[in-house]
Amino acid sequence: MDKIGAVKEFKIHYTKKTLILIFFAILFFTCAGLFFIFNAEILASDPNPGRHHYDSPILYKILGWFSLLFFTVFGSFAFLKFFRNPLILTINEKGATLPEGFVKWVDMERIYLDRIKGKVFLRLELKEERVKVIIEGYNIFQKILASLQKRNTLSYPLSGTNANIDELYNFIKRCRTEKSSAKEK
Repeated sequence: MDKIGAVKEFKIHYTKKTLILIFFAILFFTCAGLFFIFNAEILASDPNPGRHHYDSPILYKILGWFSLLFFTVFGSFAFLKFFRNPLILTINEKGATLPEGFVKWVDMERIYLDRIKGKVFLRLELKEERVKVIIEGYNIFQKILASLQKRNTLSYPLSGTNANIDELYNFIKRCRTEKSSAKEK
């Protein structure tokens, strides 16, 4: 904050509560995977089969190994990354520092907050040439997710972060009006 109380920069990062929930989700799916692997024969030979019962212990083992591979290995890498650096993005008067790199206000066509089923997302609509540069650095999985987005838009979830939505909205509005008035001059 400066002397008049206006925010100069927003650093948006995951809260400790979110990181703890991610950790317990990884732990739960790891335990479930181990349970499926070591109890596959028991699960397949259940004398009281329910609606979703499979007779093959191999299927239970495959599900267990998939759970271990996906949630334990990949989830642990993501958790460690978030734990070491919980910062998602930084917005200041010059632009936004995203995981993909720095984007100036002039490269943004539109920036807004979007509510979907109670979750708040920060959406950045960028100029097409800037988006192409960002997407070139993506891996295959990120490119697939980007193709599901609205064209030229990057989305960042704000639920589970420290972001004060009202202050962020006012800051974005102030920066956009300052930049648009500077363009007119």
